[in-house]
Amino acid sequence: MENKSKLLKIMGILIIIGAALGIITNIIPLFIAGILGTAMVREGALVIGWLLIVVGIISMGRVIFQLIAGIAGVKNYNKPEKAKTCIIYGLVIIAFSVIGIIMRFIEADTYDFLFIVELQIIPGIIIPGLYLLGALKLKKMAE
Repeated sequence: MENKSKLLKIMGILIIIGAALGIITNIIPLFIAGILGTAMVREGALVIGWLLIVVGIISMGRVIFQLIAGIAGVKNYNKPEKAKTCIIYGLVIIAFSVIGIIMRFIEADTYDFLFIVELQIIPGIIIPGLYLLGALKLKKMAE
């Protein structure tokens, strides 16, 4: 029996692609948040200005974490001793996604279920869930 999880590798590649797109889509808003945040701080809206900057940094940090997790999945798909690390990465990505979905529901005026399923649940829960499943499969191979 081979000690590798092709599912982990494939999902790692998809997570890398998603993270790369996320980095691209976060750079401009983060830049704008920095400009607006700095302007707001100068105009006396200190809390809102810093909040824009902090939210942008957290969002970029989440995407960079996903990139690292994806790389770990691709790099370690055939190393059962690294399965626990990939399991932790998968769980953290899912936790981030669940928090994001909850925030989306809280902030939405109307609940657009299709939008949330297409743009939140599929890339945020299903792909990391399959990544986690691949990591668990790899761990089982080590036993």
